Amino acid sequence: LTSVFSFSTESMSTAYYDQLWKDSMDKLFDMLEIDNPDSNRLLEKKPHADRFRQYAHNLVKYIGLYRDLEEAYDQTLHPQKRIDIKPALQGVMGRIIEITQYLRLLKGCDTIDLDEVLNEMRLTPDALEFAPPRFIKEGRVEKIAKQAELLRALQQRYGIEPEPAEVVARPFTLTPEDAALIIQMAERGRQGRQRARYMREMRQPPPPPRPVAAQIIQRQYRAHLARGRAQTLRQQDAALIGMALPEAVTTGQAADALAVRQQRSQMRKAEQTI
Repeated sequence: LTSVFSFSTESMSTAYYDQLWKDSMDKLFDMLEIDNPDSNRLLEKKPHADRFRQYAHNLVKYIGLYRDLEEAYDQTLHPQKRIDIKPALQGVMGRIIEITQYLRLLKGCDTIDLDEVLNEMRLTPDALEFAPPRFIKEGRVEKIAKQAELLRALQQRYGIEPEPAEVVARPFTLTPEDAALIIQMAERGRQGRQRARYMREMRQPPPPPRPVAAQIIQRQYRAHLARGRAQTLRQQDAALIGMALPEAVTTGQAADALAVRQQRSQMRKAEQTI
């Protein structure tokens, strides 16, 4: 009974992470429809604030894609699937770095304020948090261990005392007066941004005439049909080489997949060792 349960859990987990990979790739293809050289050239002609807003939206979406792809790559057992996921994951990581650097250039400083963008997208600050990819450390475990052993041996040989652990300074405390000033400044800034956005919307040109609107609708519908045909061709090619993704899992057991994370990682490491 235990073996049957573990087998069903493993197959369910595999289907869950395959579906996560499939959904992430669909989202990535949709992002490429928005974030491509042609659209970026058109975006450069728009005002500074519109460019910052669009690139900030793209950054938040790429961060979500990175988390999904990194999770699928870390928990996938099939070596060929991991080889297919890794280029997409690395590409998303590179695009996050590029957009972050461009936003810094637009702002002219090293810090980027994305509070307004998160508010528009109805997201919390947790949407911007992500950890370094786990495959970087996993591929260098032995090398890091050898370097640490060599460093300890050299310290003992030459009588060098190891550096003490870094002491983390206590966070500063605010007085009620300073906290009130910070809240006032933040609120006045929010009101100022809201007034500026309202005035910008008032100065916007009227909506396009009917022929232009019809062309926009036709272009969007043709793009939708093209994406559907491309998805069908990708599925046919995957089925031809035996790499077709399974259908979506609708049994509601996705939560159980998280409980076997450590077991699946150990199984993958054992297969790589063999």
